[in-house]
Amino acid sequence: SDRITVVGSGYDSDIFYPLDNSQIVKPIQIVYAGKLSYAKGLKSLIYVCSNLSSEFDLELKLVGGGSGEEAECIKDLAMAADCSIEMPGLVSQAQLGKIFRKSDIFCLPSFYEGLPLVLIEALASGLQVVTTDLEGVKSWLGDQINKTGAVEYVELPELKESDIPVESELPDYERRLKKGLKNQIDRLRNNKYLDDPDFRKTVESWSWSEVFKKMEDYF
Repeated sequence: SDRITVVGSGYDSDIFYPLDNSQIVKPIQIVYAGKLSYAKGLKSLIYVCSNLSSEFDLELKLVGGGSGEEAECIKDLAMAADCSIEMPGLVSQAQLGKIFRKSDIFCLPSFYEGLPLVLIEALASGLQVVTTDLEGVKSWLGDQINKTGAVEYVELPELKESDIPVESELPDYERRLKKGLKNQIDRLRNNKYLDDPDFRKTVESWSWSEVFKKMEDYF
């Protein structure tokens, strides 16, 4: 065991990076990237963004693909929503990086994930993040990230299976998700952590070049 080291994965810093002169313009751009499925919490995200549209001028982008009844239901919900929702489908990593740089907040409302690298890609692109408090994510990102407010954690609903919430728990979960998004909207004009050298250094430590340097150091 003393000869085993977990280096971790990384992100491509040539694709995911912030704009030099980012300005908040209306409408507020909220983005999700991943599979179009119920387990990702997208029904709740659509509902919450529709609700928030009465208070804020916002747009939601759902980036990713899916198939079958779940994906079609999510598309139908998006078309009927009270807020503007764009669904660009499956995109390349380079396209996703461009979408991130044109966005303000990344939201991952999933009921279950491993360690989602997309959170790091979003932070590296200068986005504020709202994510469910998935097991291991808070400790994975670490204190240097968590103390800044760059990431807003939303308590999960009670689950009856690993990625299926108890239906009666969803209204409370959606209220928490709404509060998390509102908190990040309020922070949009005060995201000074993006210029914090320690914050940038921590995020950049997950880039592929930095991961490779760690591997070289260990060897």
